[in-house]
Amino acid sequence: MSHPRPITADESASILSMVDAGMTLRQIAATVRRGYGTVSGHLRELREQAADEADPCRLKPPAAARDRQCLGCGKTFASQGPHNRQCVKCRGRDVSPYAIG
Repeated sequence: MSHPRPITADESASILSMVDAGMTLRQIAATVRRGYGTVSGHLRELREQAADEADPCRLKPPAAARDRQCLGCGKTFASQGPHNRQCVKCRGRDVSPYAIG
């Protein structure tokens, strides 16, 4: 699936004026020759940006992947987020006191 080209500032202004004029998303998408999902996603992003500007204390999602130190072996690895604190090797280890071997 190909990614749509970014919406330009002029297109964004046109989309907003069409929304103000009461056009439906399907009508707007046809007019600017973009997909319905592209227009709808762009408007969602604009709403989120406006909400962030209106309330700077709004909760942000946690930081994405970054290098962290494994709690099992201490080596640095590419973590998927704050929930991921062990490297692949240590996550695969069976540390149960009931493990065989």
